[in-house]
Amino acid sequence: MNWFDKIVTKIGLDKIAHMFIIAFVATILAMIFYKTTPGYSSWAYAASGLFGGIVVAILKEVCDFFYRKRFDLKDILWGAIGGIIAFLSIGIFM
Repeated sequence: MNWFDKIVTKIGLDKIAHMFIIAFVATILAMIFYKTTPGYSSWAYAASGLFGGIVVAILKEVCDFFYRKRFDLKDILWGAIGGIIAFLSIGIFM
């Protein structure tokens, strides 16, 4: 068993999926903000992506609560971690 399998086994594939999907959503939202409102710093675009990603993570869990009768705060936290990764990546490299 390699190191990646150990991490996935310990954390869970669902949490890792939340992290990567919210990172992707945050990046897309930051790119949309960048294209539609030029002139801001890269950290402003990164913050808009982070905020939008966390909102999407919360809305997803609210939908889960109403439709599947289950709310998982850890999913939101792992989504926030993905949003923070996107925030730092965009802020530093954009």
